[in-house]
Amino acid sequence: GGSKDKVKKFIISCSFSDKGFQRLISFCRFINAPYDMIAKSSSSKNIKAEDMPPQTVQNEVKALQRIKAAAIASLKRFPTSLQHDHRLLKRNRFSDANIRNCVMMRCSEKETLHWYIGFSDYMCAVLTKIQRGGTKRKGSNSLLPDMKESYRDYATHVVEELLETTPTDAAS
Repeated sequence: GGSKDKVKKFIISCSFSDKGFQRLISFCRFINAPYDMIAKSSSSKNIKAEDMPPQTVQNEVKALQRIKAAAIASLKRFPTSLQHDHRLLKRNRFSDANIRNCVMMRCSEKETLHWYIGFSDYMCAVLTKIQRGGTKRKGSNSLLPDMKESYRDYATHVVEELLETTPTDAAS
């Protein structure tokens, strides 16, 4: 038979401290990394795609872009928009509670996907700015005063680490 695109599924929430989020970002780092980066980051021959730490700003941006693309593709599979679901919930004219609960669950899934799109856009912009030397290296919290609270754990753990290890284009 022919080869089929393989799909990896993750159960995720809108928090870097969530294990599903960490597995997702690690997997995306891994599939975007060149072989030498993977070999360098693994001290053993058993490389686990879902345990890959941040490597470079470029790799992290690619991983975030992959997450955004997957979120957009997932949203397109829904027959209705998030705004449509919000209108349905606001009207609250359901024939029974099960239908309302299904709309609420679908709405929650869409909100999570929208969160990942916004998160990816925001962090890609921050990481690109860091790479270009457009930020002072005082730490992510001072760099990101307008950052959503739900992004803060990622910034503290990933952006801070990349700030310490990434030379800027301005310094090159």
